[in-house]
Amino acid sequence: MAFIASSFMGTPLGRAGAVCTAQTQNVVRMLVSDIGSKAELDKVLEGAGSSLVVVDYSTSWCGPCKMIEPKFQQMSEEYSDVVFLKVMGDKDEETQEMMKTESIRAVPAFHFWKEKERVHTITGARTDDIESAIDTYK
Repeated sequence: MAFIASSFMGTPLGRAGAVCTAQTQNVVRMLVSDIGSKAELDKVLEGAGSSLVVVDYSTSWCGPCKMIEPKFQQMSEEYSDVVFLKVMGDKDEETQEMMKTESIRAVPAFHFWKEKERVHTITGARTDDIESAIDTYK
């Protein structure tokens, strides 16, 4: 069996993807892509064009971050025209620096980007507000 994986940078709108081949061909897509640097974010924003990009800033120790993660994943399945990204802020020095650069003071935090401009920010695990912002800006 052959396994070919592509990073989210090379796929449309920053979506991650992998192709498995055996007797049949299946496409496996990760609907929320993990990013680990400002350069990765900039590249996805550049490739997204006019599509809405939603970035979830979280940490491994954050209870509300863990609670909203399944809902964020579900939103990524429901809104196929929106790019969903996640930054795990305590993963390494680069993600910690990214949290500072993006002025993240509390988690979870959600930044909404349209045409490389941040258009909205939500702090807290407020699913109704996140869905409302997606509907407004997509």
